[in-house]
Amino acid sequence: MSTPRRLGWWLLNVVLPLVVLVLLAVFVWNRREQFQAIGEAPLLTVVLLALLTAAGFSINAAEFGILYRVLGAPVGALENQCVFVAGQLGNHIPGQVGTLYRFRYMKSVYGLTYTNGVAVYSVNLVLTALATGAIGLVGCLGLWLNEGTWSLVLTGALLALVVVALGAASISPTSKARQGRIGRLVTRFSSGWATASGDRKAAAAVVGLELLRFVLLAVRLKIAFAWVGIDESVMFFLIVGPVGSLATFVSFTPSGIGIRELVMAGATAALGRSLEDGLLASSVDRGINLLVVLLLGIPAAVATARWLHRAEAESTAETGSSAGEPSGSHQSLGSDLE
Repeated sequence: MSTPRRLGWWLLNVVLPLVVLVLLAVFVWNRREQFQAIGEAPLLTVVLLALLTAAGFSINAAEFGILYRVLGAPVGALENQCVFVAGQLGNHIPGQVGTLYRFRYMKSVYGLTYTNGVAVYSVNLVLTALATGAIGLVGCLGLWLNEGTWSLVLTGALLALVVVALGAASISPTSKARQGRIGRLVTRFSSGWATASGDRKAAAAVVGLELLRFVLLAVRLKIAFAWVGIDESVMFFLIVGPVGSLATFVSFTPSGIGIRELVMAGATAALGRSLEDGLLASSVDRGINLLVVLLLGIPAAVATARWLHRAEAESTAETGSSAGEPSGSHQSLGSDLE
């Protein structure tokens, strides 16, 4: 990597995220008095928030499992959950390490090429955007009917998101072979995209799961925001939650830390509430999220690292013993965990 590219990587993946984290930490510290109520929260409430967070991870993992199987990678249900949560843990490291780890795992264990891994991620992003816009519009309508609160900016943005997502989902890339290394990668990605997005039943299932995840997220945020004095209806959080969740896909900080909170605070402000309160409350939710990631992600990372090492060792051994024969599919790992 050249010096300018190396410097750019450090600025984007290390320096800027650190600046965002420091600013967020300073803000939370200056408002630390409001966290006293959190320390007095019933243990049952904390456990409920943790369970809702874990349920969200499980649903999100199931979405990827559906798309993996569409592309011929029969990952087991429990194994898929472990890989996803381990990836969530890794994404708290600069450079989207967790996402790259998932790509490597699926390639080494199930033969899912990196281009198909990117295609799965891209299709899930588009379907998430579609679900975000749809349920956000439901929240806008419900908030207007019940409370008379209306945000033209948010409504327009959510409507545009639905239109763009539908347009992206309807794209059918040409399967025409292209020349050169980049051309071949584009061709393979296009093939993976067409297969994953072309399965309408799978796409509908992913959108349905995503809508369910957003409902649970709204309930979770309602509880977390109430801790700092923001008592709003579930409709309010059907807008704030999905918008913040989508921001994690495109942010440059580890796991969207700081960016997600800022986007959620902006949505809160657009609905007539305090920007600072929105930022503080979303930081509370982030704390619960991080706790669950650590509790689930560490053992999941240990387990999946062992399975990955075993698969790569088997592949190396097979390649060495019979260079002219293709490696095994390693599907036994998935069946062991069904």
